[in-house]
Amino acid sequence: MTVTTVFEDAAVVWILRFEPARLRRMMRAAEARLFDVIVAEDMDRIFRDQGDYHAARKRLDFLGIGIHTASGKIGRLEGSLRALMGEMFVENLIVSRRRGLEAVVARRPPRRRTRLWLCIVRESPAC
Repeated sequence: MTVTTVFEDAAVVWILRFEPARLRRMMRAAEARLFDVIVAEDMDRIFRDQGDYHAARKRLDFLGIGIHTASGKIGRLEGSLRALMGEMFVENLIVSRRRGLEAVVARRPPRRRTRLWLCIVRESPAC
């Protein structure tokens, strides 16, 4: 197996994962038949949700391009389940983070508003 193209997501925020522009670039490369197999650490490094997975999987199957992860080749059923679990994990993470932030804000004592007065003094030549 020879690596022909690398699509990395090292600088992308984890929740955003493989943003749509990168996914489109990968799919254009697939259409151009630049590779035969997609190899990723895990499926959630490529697809953000079920919609992304199913749309890409349908096209990749037509093109004869397989998806492999560290655990091996991803089949249709396993891919669907993992896409669903990944999407649910992200939704739960968002809800729990929001709930945690709301708790932090609720515990914080109310701020005393300080007023800042800014006076502009113009010096006149007569001074």
